[in-house]
Amino acid sequence: RYWRETPVAVGVGEGKSLEGVIDLVFEQALGELVVVDYKTDAVRGRTLAEMAEPYLAQIGAYAAAVDWTTPARVVRAVLVFARPAIAGEACEFELPDIEGAKVEALKAAREYLGVF
Repeated sequence: RYWRETPVAVGVGEGKSLEGVIDLVFEQALGELVVVDYKTDAVRGRTLAEMAEPYLAQIGAYAAAVDWTTPARVVRAVLVFARPAIAGEACEFELPDIEGAKVEALKAAREYLGVF
């Protein structure tokens, strides 16, 4: 099963919420979800990890929001850089520590929104 352009919202405290639209969520096994976010940045001249850095909090927040709003568990989060980089192929970056990314994303959101 899969869901495209999926809106999510999750409360982060003191009446404030974190909202977004996830490009793709799919079920890789029963109760195991994968969150995918597409980017159009060109990868040329930078490593894939350098390209992914600005988006780690965003995809971590998406994963946390899906975890909070469904009985399933997000087990993978992937950034897909869709602009051709090498031989016309898209590049993927999978978050190496999905659980840590979820925690850090919500912590950053609370700090940004002034929720402690």
